[in-house]
Amino acid sequence: MTPKLEKINLGKRKDCNHPDINTQASYLAKIEGEWYAGRFTREWYGLNFNAVYRAGYQLNFGDWEELYKIKR
Repeated sequence: MTPKLEKINLGKRKDCNHPDINTQASYLAKIEGEWYAGRFTREWYGLNFNAVYRAGYQLNFGDWEELYKIKR
């Protein structure tokens, strides 16, 4: 079965949060020219993507180019 991708509008980010991101779902992200697959966790400061660094990657940090929710 081929997964389907749902594009997430990064323009809806506010600080380190986003209304369309679900911490139970998996995502495909293009960050600073590289592709990563992972999940978000909710931390005290907001959303953190677990696929880039061991400590994660904050939603309001760096150059997020594209983000897709992976749907089955």
